[in-house]
Amino acid sequence: MRRIDEIEQLKNELVSTVSHELKTPLAAIKAYTATLRQNPELFAEKREEYLRIIEEQTDRLARLIDDLLLVTRVEAGQLLRKRTIVALEAVLEEALAAIHFDKERYPVVRETENATVSGDSDRLRDLFRNLIENAIKYSPDGGAITIRAREEADATIVEVSDSGIGISADDLPYVFERFYRVDSEAVEAAGGSGLGLYIARAIVRAHGGKIEAGSEPGHGTTFTISLPKRV
Repeated sequence: MRRIDEIEQLKNELVSTVSHELKTPLAAIKAYTATLRQNPELFAEKREEYLRIIEEQTDRLARLIDDLLLVTRVEAGQLLRKRTIVALEAVLEEALAAIHFDKERYPVVRETENATVSGDSDRLRDLFRNLIENAIKYSPDGGAITIRAREEADATIVEVSDSGIGISADDLPYVFERFYRVDSEAVEAAGGSGLGLYIARAIVRAHGGKIEAGSEPGHGTTFTISLPKRV
């Protein structure tokens, strides 16, 4: 009975989250499409700007769907398909390619020292995509995101740091919980489903690793991931 209640609660939370998160991008896509249709003379002048916004909102919908599918796999315990040893740089390249953002406003500094990681490369890409998106979302314009890595005897340690708003000590223990979002104006403005860090932790745990968050309000946040070396 308890498991049935948990599944019902998850379903209700997913419906609520999806309903809320779908409205904003759908409304933007509809509005800009309607504007272009009703004002064809604007098309040449505003084409690139409007199409960029439509593309960004479409990507936002696609990422939400990807995250929801990952949540169902988390709940079913079916996250990992294969384990290999891959270059961390290759994983980061794929993660960054999946994110549309202004690289001049949010420069990503990588200090990976040719590190390798062991695991499912697709899920590792999802892990770092979520962490980098989270860092971008809460960073000021010009705020760099730094990714550092080092190899130890039995694990690869990766740190993803931002220079954003930070997380209070009261909220820090809960940031990996499903649907948890810090109650602040800045977080509300940034939006999001509250699933990214939950998925990140699930992926790390599925690999037998650990993830921790360290932060100070106003001075950014660092997520430290430890991934065991094994195939």
